[in-house]
Amino acid sequence: FANYCMNMGENKIANKGDTEGENASEHEMLSNPQALAALQDIETNPKYKAAANYRKLPHPVKRRVFALKNLQLDTLKLEAEFHKKILELEKNLVDQQASLNEKRSKIIQGEYEPNDKEAEWTSDSEDVDEEKIADEMKKLLKDEVVINDDDRKGVPNFWLTVLQNAELISTNIQEKDIPILETLNDITCEVSTDYNPSFTLKFKFGPNDYFTNTVLTKTYYLTVEIEKDDPFSFDGPEIFKTTGCIINWKPNKNITTKLIKKVQKKKSGEKRSSMKTVKVDSFFNFFDPPTVALDQDTDVDKDTYQLLQADFEMGQFMKEHIVSKAVLYFTGDAIDTDDLEFDDEMEEEEEGESEDEGQKNKSSRPKQRKDKNEECKQQ
Repeated sequence: FANYCMNMGENKIANKGDTEGENASEHEMLSNPQALAALQDIETNPKYKAAANYRKLPHPVKRRVFALKNLQLDTLKLEAEFHKKILELEKNLVDQQASLNEKRSKIIQGEYEPNDKEAEWTSDSEDVDEEKIADEMKKLLKDEVVINDDDRKGVPNFWLTVLQNAELISTNIQEKDIPILETLNDITCEVSTDYNPSFTLKFKFGPNDYFTNTVLTKTYYLTVEIEKDDPFSFDGPEIFKTTGCIINWKPNKNITTKLIKKVQKKKSGEKRSSMKTVKVDSFFNFFDPPTVALDQDTDVDKDTYQLLQADFEMGQFMKEHIVSKAVLYFTGDAIDTDDLEFDDEMEEEEEGESEDEGQKNKSSRPKQRKDKNEECKQQ
């Protein structure tokens, strides 16, 4: 409608000498509420204002702008080729890191004991008083059972701890997920630069009481191509689709679903009940994402779009942080405490402000919006 209104404005200018045509155009615009709303958008929306100003330019100037747009398109084509080469380099890096990650996995699982040289580490942190921290930990753990170091192999619960220490991921881990994640032996990433560039996360599990799979996979597909219909939206590689895998749950062990009793009342007053399977919150929903793709040919509803965006963000985070910097999340080195403290301060300020406002006018306090997760549970 904004384009419609701008076209109507241009028609008004073209028909300036034609009073009848001008009045008809004005009447058409004034009688269309959506057109009036679009006119207001033109006045307040920077994008519409820029487009309206551009339309007013004389043809010779527009012709030069067309040439500039062609130059911009050529620049984007070079950027696309650059990003394809970056993906090739990334694949080479991941392939080279594979042997190091394999050794890491053996240490974690207790299959390899590092020698003295490999285990030598000098802390470069001068601000941390390690003795003081050790004393504090002893006080906190004085009632805990001390486990003999000789009885433990590898690094117990390494990957569970890593995931729990990463805030973006820990919010998706439920209590019922923990026994399974305790059997998680490794997380790896493989990069493909074929016709459809992609990366695949592989979660390798030991024997457990819940499913028979030894490996669960999640693949993310990237586009590095410039869209013909909207070339100037290109901003580097983007994830547009993801596929999970089928989890072979053992009988009555699927923690991602539950049975609920649904009661239907007929017109006669008779009640009929049936059992319905519904999804529940679990980390393992990660392997069952929406199957739609976010591209120009697909219409996606808002909820699905937000779900996919969150999933894409988690996949990228897993690839760039969890797989490559796992030990730093295990030790806490990768956790930015400054950000956490800032978030806490912001929350305290917001709570203080809301309490003050609440005391001023309790009757006008809006109702609390339902948590999206709760809405999903109810559905």
